[in-house]
Amino acid sequence: MQNNSAAGGYIIRDWHGQIIRVGITYYGKASIIMGEARALRDHVKEALASGYTKITIEGDNLVIINTVRGTTSSTWQITNDIEEMRFWLS
Repeated sequence: MQNNSAAGGYIIRDWHGQIIRVGITYYGKASIIMGEARALRDHVKEALASGYTKITIEGDNLVIINTVRGTTSSTWQITNDIEEMRFWLS
C-alpha cells in the first residue's frame, strides 16, 4: 500500500501448478485489511464465475484467513466482504 491506496492480485493455477489466469484490481483509497479482504472476495468470485468449483485459497494475512475460517471475528471494515464471499463459497 502506498499513499493510502490499495490493489490486489490473484493467480489461478491448475493442480499441476501451471498458471491459468492472473488478475489485478485497484481499490483506491483503502486500508491494508480492506484491500486484502476485497481482493480475496473479488478473486474468489472470479474463480467461481470462471467455472471452478474446487478451489484452494492461500494468503499471507492471518487476520483475513482466520476470519474466513471463522476462528476470529472480523473487524467492521471487512465484515460485508467476508460474509459475501462466504455466501458464494457455500
